[in-house]
Amino acid sequence: MKFQRKTKLVQAIAAGMLTIAFSLNVIAGNLEPSGVPGPTMKPLNDLEPRTGIPPQPIIITEPGSYYLLYNIDMTAETGTTAITISVSDVTIDLNGYTIRGPGKNAPGWSSGIYAANNVDRVTVLNGSVRGWPGYGIQLLGRSSRIKDVKCVANGYDGINVGENSNVSGCYASNNGDDGIHVGKGSLITDCAAYNNIYGIYAPNRTIISNCVSDSNTATGIIGNYYSTIRDCTANLNGNVGIAASTGAQVINNSCERNGDTDIDAGIYIANASAGGRVEGNNVADNHYGIYALSTRTLIIKNHASGNTIDYSIVAGNKVGPIVSDPAATTNPWANFKDAPQAACT
Repeated sequence: MKFQRKTKLVQAIAAGMLTIAFSLNVIAGNLEPSGVPGPTMKPLNDLEPRTGIPPQPIIITEPGSYYLLYNIDMTAETGTTAITISVSDVTIDLNGYTIRGPGKNAPGWSSGIYAANNVDRVTVLNGSVRGWPGYGIQLLGRSSRIKDVKCVANGYDGINVGENSNVSGCYASNNGDDGIHVGKGSLITDCAAYNNIYGIYAPNRTIISNCVSDSNTATGIIGNYYSTIRDCTANLNGNVGIAASTGAQVINNSCERNGDTDIDAGIYIANASAGGRVEGNNVADNHYGIYALSTRTLIIKNHASGNTIDYSIVAGNKVGPIVSDPAATTNPWANFKDAPQAACT
């Protein structure tokens, strides 16, 4: 009897499993594919139509997105710019390739990439431009963007862009004038400039942050009227590490071993009437650490060491106490120096 009950139980379970399997098959339907699978994603050209640039000089006359197919090598040519942009709203992806010119000292005038001042919103990305007797990249219009580009050994500026532009992640070295030069109202971030005449030059209302400017012949970083220079390093430049003027904010920078004459400084604030702020900087082994000729500038929380003169500040500024021993003051705005010196001249 027990055997018969077990047999019936097994038969009932098997019947139930068959019923479930049949039900699932009815719900799922035919699982065999109806044909060869087709593409389910849009091709790249539908998402972002792009035009390839051949390895030869071109003039771009239509807005759109372009990319290099190969290196452009014009080392044997003079007087011809590689890419001329004559219309606004153009993006050029260098695609990791190099636009190479005839050399920074070659005769004639030519640049790697050029757009006139009536051409706005040009973007150049991801590659190298080197060896042009003119500019590496010169975009004279407004609202340009240069990102992740190396500009090396050009006759004038490595990168030269107009107002309200954005330059980020770029490297400029061994250029015959400025490494990076921007128009007013621009933003420069995460860039490096080495062995140019001037490293980074920004005339008015520009923000320069997280940049390195070393071993340039003249000044490392220039940020003029109402600009902000913060979290940058400017070392071993021939004259001044960081130079600023009216209303500039110079904050949390490091400037060491700049210049070797009695007018050179780690941080130089030019003679101007409107005040700015110099705060939290480290200046070491320059002639002047902080040399302030302007008035109405707030100078606080800086550290100067090993300079011939740590602080030279004209009257008419607001300056935190200058002390050599942090333990000697509880003033949160104090400036520090290595040894007793005249604080102002």
